[in-house]
Amino acid sequence: MEGNKNIFNSDCDSEDVPKWINKDYLERVLKNYFKDNSLKILDFYTKLATKKGENYASLVIRVVIEYENKNLKYNIGKYIIKLSVEGDPIMARVIKEYRAFEDEMLLYSEAFPKILDLINTKSDLKDLALFPKPIYCDFEHNAIILEDLLQRDYKSADRVKGLDEQHAKLALKKLAVFHACSVILDQQDPGCFKKFDHGVYNRYSDGISEFFCKTMYKVCNVIQNFGGEFINYSKKIRNLIPHWVEKERQCYDPKPNQLNVLAHGDFWSTNIMFKYDESGRPIDAILIDFQFTVWASPAIDLHFFVNTSLAGVPNIEEMENYVRFYYKEFLETLKLFDFETKLKIPNSEEFVCDFWENGFNALQNSFLDKSISFMEDDSAACPEAIFNEGEKRERFQLAMISNKRIQEHWKILIPIFDKKGLLDL
Repeated sequence: MEGNKNIFNSDCDSEDVPKWINKDYLERVLKNYFKDNSLKILDFYTKLATKKGENYASLVIRVVIEYENKNLKYNIGKYIIKLSVEGDPIMARVIKEYRAFEDEMLLYSEAFPKILDLINTKSDLKDLALFPKPIYCDFEHNAIILEDLLQRDYKSADRVKGLDEQHAKLALKKLAVFHACSVILDQQDPGCFKKFDHGVYNRYSDGISEFFCKTMYKVCNVIQNFGGEFINYSKKIRNLIPHWVEKERQCYDPKPNQLNVLAHGDFWSTNIMFKYDESGRPIDAILIDFQFTVWASPAIDLHFFVNTSLAGVPNIEEMENYVRFYYKEFLETLKLFDFETKLKIPNSEEFVCDFWENGFNALQNSFLDKSISFMEDDSAACPEAIFNEGEKRERFQLAMISNKRIQEHWKILIPIFDKKGLLDL
């Protein structure tokens, strides 16, 4: 066992791991999960799983456990423990208002088991991995224990480089199955997902809206400095800012008598992991981090994805091709279940029109979310910068808007958004 002590390096971040995450606690969890009261933990090691800026709503801990089962067989288990954010009182209050952790726990404990049961009824989908396998939801400590996907050779893609077509289509196929399953379950139990109504923009909290809006004024200053036609674009975008929150809330509101799904709500490359074959070709994708899941239009996830996660800058044709690919996979999943509904499922072209009709979120994704994904200076990214005024926020905003790659991105996308009417009040 001595060799296994190097699974993590000596910097184990032990001061950041709550004291209740100890041998006795983990042993109880594994005994319950494996239904083995004789299971015995021999040793365990912990380390923070995310770098600065990669997760704003949770503390994520990676744990490796050495244990023996009832047959005295030696095992190594690798798990992720997600904890609700504590510490900064403002940040903790806002995250609580968003129900980010509460909703994710409900998903893993109630909704996801139903989705798994559903997909396992079809041989074409059986054992399909959509999300990490839950080990335990601890409502006392606000903790979720999940399988560590690294154990199954899933890896994160390079968020700065972006996803090529192979990666993108794998991710969209999994998203389509996830969305389609939620539609089917909603038909079986109408309204079962309506309680998930605390997306990034919602009707209950202004938590991070103030940061986004103030950053948008700085974005407008950068765009104005591009000169030429961009001076007018900057004015149009600046006129949108007082209406920004309400227009975003309308995107996140469920659409009566239209297609609604259980949207991931934060669907970008950081929240997707991939498995690769020996040649390095991506062969599977799995979705993670469901802290802002919301019952809403699928356009929420599609705009988030195409405007934050693709390599290069997509034009209208490329965006719509990805939307059509998603739609085909979505429809094929519904057909597997002989889906029937009183709601009209739009055809492919109608779906593309709906995508643009719910397109205001593309501005948020491109000006703000993409700016974060392009940041190469992780030291500037910290949750406190979003929730508190001051020097940390100024550094964060500067790192977001001064990146030359994101500025070139804006120069290409802004005329597209204007052509689609997204810059109009």
